[in-house]
Amino acid sequence: MLEKSIKELNLDDRMYLAIHDFKGIIIGFTVLLACASLLLLYAIISPDLPGQGGSPAEREFLEMVVLISTAVLMVTFGTLLIIESLKFFKKLSRMQQQKIRQRYFLTLETAIPEGETTVERVYDILENVLPEIKLAKKNARKKGEKFQYDLKFKTNGEVFDLKADTSEGVVLVEFFDKTLSWDDLEGFMKSVSKGFHQDSGIFRIVCVSKNLDDIFLSEELSDKIKKLDKPYKIDLLKEDKVGLTTYFIG
Repeated sequence: MLEKSIKELNLDDRMYLAIHDFKGIIIGFTVLLACASLLLLYAIISPDLPGQGGSPAEREFLEMVVLISTAVLMVTFGTLLIIESLKFFKKLSRMQQQKIRQRYFLTLETAIPEGETTVERVYDILENVLPEIKLAKKNARKKGEKFQYDLKFKTNGEVFDLKADTSEGVVLVEFFDKTLSWDDLEGFMKSVSKGFHQDSGIFRIVCVSKNLDDIFLSEELSDKIKKLDKPYKIDLLKEDKVGLTTYFIG
């Protein structure tokens, strides 16, 4: 029943609950580690513990037992904390991707993107969708600079329509003035690997085309993209007379 009620919450509420729960875990582990440290300190300095009045060898043995026990507790707590942290960030990442999909749909439905070219209009959308670009713009403002992106970016003999640098990595936007095929997508990814040394530093690629092959409408699309085993996310958009439509959001 509780699981069902949580699923019925909106995305913002679920993200809040996940962060709240994680804070509780952090506080709990901090308290346990503090107690273990105090136990170790007390065992070393207290004259009232059994064995403290014995020989130096007995006292040294007792201190060693307490030290090892405390170390085991700390390692156990630390391991559990790492496991819970990984679970939390994985869960948060999934929810963030859901949030990005929602922003894509909302922005495409309600906003009129600015820009002289399709690529610039897509970038205007990404500014409102991707938190990584928002953060990059914020950091640039703190430095008194204006966030810049590169058009027709050239590297290692390859040319990309648009490149934007973020703290998470590079975002690339590529426009295909044709019907995008699966071979076209794979060919572009090969260009990315060549231009950026086996995909080094690439965070997300956004492919925009006038039309897409039927393969991009199939139910197997998500599995096919996963099998590509790329370290970056892939977004597929279609532009027509009405505007832009999302086909796949990585």
